[in-house]
Amino acid sequence: INTKVVENEKAIEDEKAMMKSEQEFYLDIIGIIFQDEISYRLRFPFYRSVIPHKDLADIDSCFNFHSIDCKNPKYWTQGFISLQSSIDSALIERITNHSVWEEMTSINGIRMKSPSLKIGSELANSVFLWTLSLCFAPFMYFLALTVSREKRKLKEVMKTMGLRDAAFWLSWGLLYTIYISIPSVVLTFCLKATYFYLSSNSILFVLLFLYGISSICLCFMLSSLLKKPRTTSFVIFIFTFCLGALNIITTIRLIPPSLELILSIFCPFAFGAGLSKVLYFQKYGRTFDFTDLMLEPYGYCLLIDSILYMLLAFYFDKVVPDKYGVPYPPLFFLKKTFWCKPKSPYTGNVPTSEWSHGSIFSDNTEPVPPEFDGKEAIR
Repeated sequence: INTKVVENEKAIEDEKAMMKSEQEFYLDIIGIIFQDEISYRLRFPFYRSVIPHKDLADIDSCFNFHSIDCKNPKYWTQGFISLQSSIDSALIERITNHSVWEEMTSINGIRMKSPSLKIGSELANSVFLWTLSLCFAPFMYFLALTVSREKRKLKEVMKTMGLRDAAFWLSWGLLYTIYISIPSVVLTFCLKATYFYLSSNSILFVLLFLYGISSICLCFMLSSLLKKPRTTSFVIFIFTFCLGALNIITTIRLIPPSLELILSIFCPFAFGAGLSKVLYFQKYGRTFDFTDLMLEPYGYCLLIDSILYMLLAFYFDKVVPDKYGVPYPPLFFLKKTFWCKPKSPYTGNVPTSEWSHGSIFSDNTEPVPPEFDGKEAIR
């Protein structure tokens, strides 16, 4: 063992780089950085220690502590505890003039059984949730493509039939609700059998189904805003892909809960955050049931997202109309006339004689036979 005193922490990096250039890979550099006379930090190579972050580290089960696959006891087997105990013993002896080395060497580790802990990697879980957030991407792509193409023609036909705009959105929404319910059931049983084995089927189905509903409403909103079919489909896919990638930070818990709640306004993020909570419960052997779902905000966030996207779809459909429509002012919903339609001004008495018909119609108009009195209507 060779020791060398350097001026600062950067000199350790320079020493390590010099050893690497001389191809002395069999040597390890261990740094001891003293912050004052008592406090210090240890710098070990990454392969001789475990990740200190509890959400990034793996949970493994070791039947043989000396196996190379057993990562958690590296603090004991790779010299970290021995070096720390030696430094602590020297510091205590320097301050108190009393040797405690024998007490330090008598410290032993006891293996505690934890059958409830499950083997898993947070990084692998985050990549899996990212992939799972794209489960409805093909449906949403074709929905956005079809709605953007058919909306121009069908909405005008439906208006001539006396139907409201909501009938158009309702018809497509009900159709694709049936479409997403089928893969939601299939995915629920597959995920239960392979990955989320400690959660209930109903929880997985509710999260998947609510995510599908909010994705449908998101397609409606973007199709009302962008209008062009291919542009809308492309934006839908990129939106889901990029926001699904944010599930990585929810799995390793690098953001505060307040920011996580704000980002839940995007349905792919809310869906991934909900499933990451299920995995967090499963990691420590707990079952995630309906009571836990009611206490967490993710199910409510998906419902709020669906309502918000649908309201924005109606708004953009009025403000940014197609080439056949007339644009509404941006604040049209604040006007009383939008909510309370004016009644028809025709409230006069019904004519009951030819004399009254003559007083209404001119000579250029054919008189109405008396049997049609009281049957006037506007279509």
